[in-house]
Amino acid sequence: MGGSSYGWGGPFAVEWLHYLAIQATLLHTLGVTPLKSGTLDLALLASLERQPRYGLEILQYVNARSDGAFDLREGSLYPALHRLVKSGWVESEWQESDKGGAPRKYYRLTESGQAALGAKKTEWRSLRGALDALLLTRLGWSGWSA
Repeated sequence: MGGSSYGWGGPFAVEWLHYLAIQATLLHTLGVTPLKSGTLDLALLASLERQPRYGLEILQYVNARSDGAFDLREGSLYPALHRLVKSGWVESEWQESDKGGAPRKYYRLTESGQAALGAKKTEWRSLRGALDALLLTRLGWSGWSA
């Protein structure tokens, strides 16, 4: 599928998920559930940015890259993937397993999914700036040092 036209491919995808995990941890300290308000969609779209993945692989990728902060489970994953397919941001196809097991349903970003991911990253940066100002002040942080 190749790299993203938004310049966010490569190792940055891993850094992005790690950053989301840090933000989720900060939100959790304030009692805010991290997988609300589109965060799950952003994490799932980001997990598909570099390559198609099957369901369990997506779950393992998000949980590993977020150091378990998301604690994503199948009960949340598959309804969210179905919603993303229905929205046209993700498409799925069955593929034979390379290990001789049952076929697996692979998910990949569509062009509109790549655009949605870019828009969600922009939204997240805006929200992140506002939350950083709020959270870091609340945690006693007074600002960046020069």
